[in-house]
Amino acid sequence: MGARDEKVSRWESPLVDVILWAFAIVATGVTVWYSLGPRPPGHGSDKDLHAVAYFVNTLAVLLALVWRPGRAPRRYDGWALPVALGILMLGGVIEIAQAGFADRDAQFGDWIADAVGVVLALGVFTGMRWVSDRRRREHPTP
Repeated sequence: MGARDEKVSRWESPLVDVILWAFAIVATGVTVWYSLGPRPPGHGSDKDLHAVAYFVNTLAVLLALVWRPGRAPRRYDGWALPVALGILMLGGVIEIAQAGFADRDAQFGDWIADAVGVVLALGVFTGMRWVSDRRRREHPTP
């Protein structure tokens, strides 16, 4: 049996990492842009936008940097909580920076909404990892 006979999951492709990193960078860039620049378009509660933005950013960075299905373990495997806390600290720094803009104000409630998004993303990430680990234990590859 040659290498062609082995079944390879599409999740094992390095292209998945490139896509995750690109998405994480763009999502974080958009969040910073709308946090310090123009107000975001569309409707919705400001707090909802904060929670959704930080959920998406945190989950994308965790999947790109720490772990994702189909990728071999790497040295950042245990970094989920420090990465999530770093993203939350970034949200706090952005809130403080907003105080320096005439049309913006720093709000503790916005940072709490950021925290809700970060915690939800960490929960989804942990759940995904738990399910993946459980499947791997139940169906080990030879």
